[in-house]
Order: sequence, then structure tokens, then C-alpha cells
Amino acid sequence: MSNSIILKDILNNESCELKQAIDNYMQESFDKLQILMKSKVDKVVSDKLDLFYNKETKESKEHEEILFDKDCIEGINGAYHRFDDDTKEYLKKSDKKCFSLYFNYNCGYDNKSITMYYLKKIIIYQFHSSKINRSYYNYHKHNFTTPVLFVLKNFAPQENSIHHNDSDKTFCETRIDLITEHPEYFQNVN
Repeated sequence: MSNSIILKDILNNESCELKQAIDNYMQESFDKLQILMKSKVDKVVSDKLDLFYNKETKESKEHEEILFDKDCIEGINGAYHRFDDDTKEYLKKSDKKCFSLYFNYNCGYDNKSITMYYLKKIIIYQFHSSKINRSYYNYHKHNFTTPVLFVLKNFAPQENSIHHNDSDKTFCETRIDLITEHPEYFQNVN
């Protein structure tokens, strides 16, 4: 009888350990599933909100055609080796149009410049140094709205922006005229 009691205790002990191991495994699996589901739900909700607030209307499409008025192949080709997979995939599906801002500054013995290419969701930076006669590229993702991009494009001081090319108006006067004539460019149509 003592052997059966010992065997019964061993089986009880083993079954408790097995039950505990199964419970731990199930809890870990549930926790991983919960984290995965949360990230998927967060992404879906974020994408839906982005689509809602940035959905394209006829007016927004027209405004983007006015805003993004240059081809961005040079900037994309220069920075392509730095893009992550999501950015490369986005660029395959998107229009390669942009607007650019150019800044030049002198660092004593070296003239440096920065060209910033603004695409719909990406900013590509081209840094150039005359001393080494070489350009360096980098990029950042952004979520600026079209009206914010219009402000950046039209109010960021540029090289030779003291006077507008075709008149005696100052840089600010031409920008104020643009806002007066086309306030819709600077307002969210959604």
C-alpha cells in the first residue's frame, strides 16, 4: 500500500507541475496575442483616421497639383539607399512630385547648401559642401497637412527671395497676395 500512496503523490505532484506549465504557456501565448492584436488594432485605427482626415477630394487633389510642382527624381535617387522598406514601398505607389526649398550659407572656407524636397509624406534633405564637392542625403517621414505644406512652401525664406522675380513687390507682399487670392490653399478642405 505504501507504494500506491507514493505513486499517487508523484502523479499528483507531476499533474500539478504539468498544469502549472500549461497555464504558464497559455498565459504567455495570450499575452503575446494581446500585444499583437493591440498593435494591429492601433495601426488600423490610425490608418482609418489618417484616411478620414486626409481623404482626397477634387479640391485637395487640385491643391496638391499646385503645391507639388516639381519632379523629385534627383532627391529620391540620392536618398534611396537610406530609405526603409516602408518608404520604398510608399514611393513605388506614390506620385514623385514635390516642392523644394533651398538654403545657402557660408562657413568661412566652405559654402554649404541644403535642398529640402517635400513630398506628400516625406522630406528628403540634400546637404552639399563645396569644400569636398559632395552631397549627402537623408530623409524624414512627416504627416503635415496640405495647408501646412503650403505655408512652408510659400513663407519659408529662400535664396534670392527679397523681391519677387516679376515685380517690385517684396517676398511678404507676394505671399500676402497669394493668401488673399487663394485662401483655400491654406485651409483644410476636410
